[in-house]
Amino acid sequence: MVIIPAGSFEMGSSSSSRFADERPRHTVRIKSFAVSKYEVTFAEYDKFANATNRKKPEDLYMDRETHPVVYVEWDDAYYYTKWLSEQTGKKYRLLSESEWEYAASTGKKSSFWWGFDEEPGRAHCFSCETGLDPRKPSKVGGFAANGFGLHDTAGNVSEWVKDCWHENYQNAPSDHEVWEGGDCTFRAVRGGAYLSPQQSIRSAKRDKLKSDAGYDHVGIRLARDLD
Repeated sequence: MVIIPAGSFEMGSSSSSRFADERPRHTVRIKSFAVSKYEVTFAEYDKFANATNRKKPEDLYMDRETHPVVYVEWDDAYYYTKWLSEQTGKKYRLLSESEWEYAASTGKKSSFWWGFDEEPGRAHCFSCETGLDPRKPSKVGGFAANGFGLHDTAGNVSEWVKDCWHENYQNAPSDHEVWEGGDCTFRAVRGGAYLSPQQSIRSAKRDKLKSDAGYDHVGIRLARDLD
């Protein structure tokens, strides 16, 4: 786990953005919390699956020790955090959408954590020119970490967050809390994936997916409360 410092940032995209779901841009205050340095691997999730008699997710012939888990429904991701909390005595959970964007962007307004421009070789995505297999995720931690020390916040697999889906940021909270309400048949996923074009691994990019389905490009990143 990596400690993310408290701070504030401008969440979303400018009023000129063509992505209406990323507007309006608004100031959000984030308190310090911990985030997993890497996306959760199959092997890590397997311990939960074994303990709770859940079916282990399909791994697409990837090494379970080194690759991010996929095919996990939102509910199972949520219960994984509850189980881990019970096992450790610490409060693990999914990130809120605002926490995720702050952690991924390191609080910057730039499109990507490394800057404003698309750059080859920065992440695993469909147009990232890495030479990696575009049909499945790569090993966790295969690319440089962002300024907070987190790997693969752009590309590789998208990540479930706790918030239900809202169509835009109208009346969004100004703090780190999960935004209640919305359409809970869909949950927000962030970060883009191996099958995404590079514009879709921007820090502000949002997607929605059915919460009761598992996907071959969506995984899990953990948060942990510090108090």
